[in-house]
Amino acid sequence: MEDTSWGHGAFTKALLDGLKGSADYDRDQVITLKELDLYVTRSVKTLTNGQQRPTTQIPANFPDFPLFVR
Repeated sequence: MEDTSWGHGAFTKALLDGLKGSADYDRDQVITLKELDLYVTRSVKTLTNGQQRPTTQIPANFPDFPLFVR
């Protein structure tokens, strides 16, 4: 879903907002793969009133790692 006020779709909005810091749940200035995954999943669901539900498949033994350091 897109909204003209976002300038792009819900997934892109959530991804960009997450990388700007909203996904940094523990406020350590590091955004990890799992933090971003959780943020994007929750945000897209909220932004689209449940009409979109992104999913990821990260193996349980796959280590979490930093994607972005502020």
